[in-house]
Amino acid sequence: MRNGHEACWPFFLHVALYLVAAGFGSLLVPTSTPDGFFLAEGSFLTRGLEHWDAGWYVKIARQGYDAESIVFFPLYPAVLRLAGIIVPHVSQYILGAVFSALCFLAALYLLHRLLTLDGYPETLVERALIYLALFPTAFYFNLVYTEALFLALTLGAFYAARKGHWPLAGLLGALATLTRNVGVALWPALALEYREAYGLRLRREALALLVPPLAYGAFMLYQAVSFGDPLAHVHAQLTEGWGREVSLPGYPLLLGLGALYPVEFSYGYAYNLNDVAFTLMAAGLLVLGWRRVRRSYWLFAAGALLLPLSSFVASAPLTSLPRYVLVLFPNFVTLAALTANRWAERLTAVVFAAFFALFTILYTNGYWVA
Repeated sequence: MRNGHEACWPFFLHVALYLVAAGFGSLLVPTSTPDGFFLAEGSFLTRGLEHWDAGWYVKIARQGYDAESIVFFPLYPAVLRLAGIIVPHVSQYILGAVFSALCFLAALYLLHRLLTLDGYPETLVERALIYLALFPTAFYFNLVYTEALFLALTLGAFYAARKGHWPLAGLLGALATLTRNVGVALWPALALEYREAYGLRLRREALALLVPPLAYGAFMLYQAVSFGDPLAHVHAQLTEGWGREVSLPGYPLLLGLGALYPVEFSYGYAYNLNDVAFTLMAAGLLVLGWRRVRRSYWLFAAGALLLPLSSFVASAPLTSLPRYVLVLFPNFVTLAALTANRWAERLTAVVFAAFFALFTILYTNGYWVA
């Protein structure tokens, strides 16, 4: 890979694998009837896009927020609403999928530029991009979900900060904050980048650090006006409908580990085992990455992992963690550093690609993955 433009080829590899797996799953694997269908439009092309959170985002784009959907942050459904106005005769599921895929392409490009700026060897950068593109749950980057947009905004904020473009870094950080709740993990990371650049001196560039918290404050103000509760998005998750409970950081992992004994041969047991495996892998790579990635990146990844590990659903304490760890880009750098051996690199890529295909087939047919 000689320049950032060559970050495109991991993207095309990723899309090709997704389309083959999704097409295979749609044609040959019997579908289940998931509880997560919302606003299903019935076409062959879109039926694999309509599951779970995707339906919530389209619902918000079409109908606005209510007391249940306020748990989702506003930027992604706002983009869907705008896209629906501009292209009214195309399904918002398709528009959202195209938008997410383009965001993922931008994320790969920005990750390439960022790691090159940091001085990583080109072979390591290439491995990191391939691992991200083939990660088992990376198919979510092609769906009506926020992961691709959030990752692109996060990498853009870091890259802008590293280049000294602080107003842009603040703006992108604010947009990331309005995309997912783990956007708050960017705040201390960008502050650390500022300290690396200017020490403890107060310069006008420091004003950019206020923009992401102000964006969050604007969302709170909207909730206060619309629902009478500035933290409605938090409190809604604690209701019976969403069923989350607040805990000490890491406690959900202990619950997941405890549920592994006794061993059972059931879908629920396999689902929990999958969640535990991905959580342990993410935590392990985070620990191993302490001396391998830039401190601000590590701080972001630590915060973005600890936040979802600070609440849980009793029936599935680590639910969605295999998807949440997608945005922990420093972990892919660490993994790339640990697999410099050619055989280790090939084995990692093959295993990732195999599970990527399997999970895509399952998701396409309405089975919960993450």
